[in-house]
Order: sequence, then structure tokens, then C-alpha cells
Amino acid sequence: MGEHPDDKTIEQIIEEETIAKAAKLAEQEAEELRRKEEEEIKLKMKEEQERLEKKLQEEEAEMKRKQEEAALYQSLKEARLAAEKLEAEKVKIEKEEKAKLAELKPPASNGFLSPGGYATCSYGDPFDTPDTSAKAQINQKQSEEKAKKMRERRSSELYMSFREARKKFEKMAEESGKVLEAEWEEQEKKAKEAEKDMREIARRAREEHRRSTMSLTHEVIDAFTHSLQQQSIADAPPVPDKNTAPSTNNNLPPTKKSRPPRPMCKNDVIEWFKNVERIKGSGIDPLTGKTAEWFHGVISRQDAEDLLRGQKVGTYLVRVSEKVWGYTISYKAIERCKHFLIDTLNDGTYQFFGSNQLVHKNLADMIEFHKTKPISGIGKELLLHPCKQKSDPPDYAELFQEEDRITTFL
Repeated sequence: MGEHPDDKTIEQIIEEETIAKAAKLAEQEAEELRRKEEEEIKLKMKEEQERLEKKLQEEEAEMKRKQEEAALYQSLKEARLAAEKLEAEKVKIEKEEKAKLAELKPPASNGFLSPGGYATCSYGDPFDTPDTSAKAQINQKQSEEKAKKMRERRSSELYMSFREARKKFEKMAEESGKVLEAEWEEQEKKAKEAEKDMREIARRAREEHRRSTMSLTHEVIDAFTHSLQQQSIADAPPVPDKNTAPSTNNNLPPTKKSRPPRPMCKNDVIEWFKNVERIKGSGIDPLTGKTAEWFHGVISRQDAEDLLRGQKVGTYLVRVSEKVWGYTISYKAIERCKHFLIDTLNDGTYQFFGSNQLVHKNLADMIEFHKTKPISGIGKELLLHPCKQKSDPPDYAELFQEEDRITTFL
């Protein structure tokens, strides 16, 4: 190498290998990040699908109950028809009884035939005195009147009871029909809303996946560009001596040094917090001027979940992220711990990762806002109970080690 004019120099070969290695490493990191984000999206979709399936099962059970009520309504209708049939039979029986009583009435003793077919006369039975015959007729008449009154009273009682039962059946059937109709309409409304939510979740997942893919592509390009810049800086000529004449643009304001897309290590995060965030007062309670109860240092996801284990729902902490230039809210939900990434924008504001997010002027305002406003519409996460420090010195000590005193909340 170096003997032929077309041969590359060792410096050129090393530079090309360095560029290729940087591009490959950036691509691997982007691929790993994309894979993790896809897994998180799939997990969210799976959880939402399980919730909707459970909801559909409950709705099916409710529908089954409504069908059973409809069957009961049909039974009530049949009972009403049976009552009407029984009333018709009662009227028929009363008519038959009246006809039989008319046949059993004895004819007057005026020479007509008796019930036995024999003619009667005024002489009568030699043992039947006029007083005895009159008394018997009076008793028979009283007995017939008494039986008639009993039949009429009983018939009236039965009629009233049947009519009352029919009214109750009709009222129950009418009320049951109204309830069933209202519940059916409500069930249809809920089913349509669930279907609409399902479509909206699928649309958001597709949009998030597309946006994540585009973001990763830009990050790969930025990482590659940053590697080239670092290499160019390393290969740049040495700084001229102080005696050298100044350049013509010496009076221009200094440009802001751009940061890489993501921190390379924990030390980068600590330096960034000291040089940028600590100056802005991030992690400080504006009311007391001390470190906020919810603030934690550069701790891992597992450490955050260990701190939240056993805490009540709504407990939260804010930790400095080691993956991005920002923070992570770790939140204790009903079923598990949730983690929300906070991005620090170039203009010094704060917002959650994703599109159409609210922008806050500082970290404390963002936390205060979500004490009354949920983080997401689905989860309804409210920041209710701050998770205080459990160690001494606190886990954020390395972020404030240059200060004279560190306030610890135990």
C-alpha cells in the first residue's frame, strides 16, 4: 500500500472503516430501538384487545339475560291468555248452574204435574199439614236465595281477582317491554362505540408505527452525520497560536453546540442535567425551593418499579432518562406500572413523545397539570401520590454533588 498512485493511504482506509463502523453501529441501535417500540405497541394493542373482548363477553352475557327476560315476558303473556280463558269458563259454568237451578225449582201446587210426573191437588199428603208445607216452602226459598247470593258474591270475587291479575300482567308486560327496548338500544349504542374505539385504536397504532419508523430513519441519518462530524473534528488541523491574527468573523455571536440524538452513556446524561436542566430549576419544587418529592435521579426502569411496588394506585415518580434527553414518569396503575417519556425540546419546553401533545414551559408545571388532567384518555392516569426517596443519600445525589446541601425526603 502506498506504492502505487491509485492505492489508498492507511489514513483513508482507516477513515472509511471508521465511517462504515459508525453507520453500522447507528443502524443496529436504530433497529434495536425500533424493535422495542414495536413490542410496546403490540403489547398495548394486545391489552386493549383483551379489554374489548372482555367487554364484548359481558355484553353477550347481558344480551342473554335480556333474552331470558323476553322469554319471561312471553310466559306472562301466556298466563294472561290463560286467565282470560279461565274467566270465560267461569261465565259458562255460571250459566250452566243457573240452568240447573231453574230445572230443580218445584212447580206450584195448582193441579200441574209434580217433578215426579204425578198430578197434585189441594188435598196433599194426609201427613202434610198446611203449616208444615208453608214452612218447607219458606225454608226452600231462603235456601235458594242464600245460595244465589253466595254464588253472586263468589262470582264477583273471582271476577275482580281475575281482572286484577290481568291488569298486573298487562302492566308488567308493558314495563318489561319498555325496559327491554331501552336496554336493547343502549346495548346497540355501546356496541357501536366499542367498534368505533377499536377502529380508532388500530388507526392510532398504524400512525404511531409509521411515525416511529420515520423518526428512526431520521435518527440513523443524524447519528451517521454526527459520526462524520466527530471524525472531521478529530482530523481538523490544530488551533492556531494566540499570536495569529484573528479571523474576520471574530465578533459574531457563538453558535449553540448541537447535542447528539441520544445520550451515549450515563455520564453524558449527568453532564447534560448539570449544564442545562439544573440551571432551569428542573426537579425543584417552586413553592419550597427544595428538591421535589417526586424527583429521582438516573435510575433504571426496574428500580422505579421496585420503588412503586406495594404503593397505591396513582403513585408516581419522575426519573432522569438514560435513553433520551429528557425524563420518564413511572406511574403505578391498577394492573401494572406504566412509563411515559418526556421530551425536552430545543426551545426549553417539555412534552410527552408523540404528536398533538401539550407543551409545558417547565417540568414542575407539567407535573402540576397532570394532577388534575389525565395523561391519556384510555388509562385516565392522574398524578396523585408522589413516591418519595427511600435511600440516603438520595438517588439524585450525583446530579447535585456540587451543591453544599441535598434535601432528602424520607
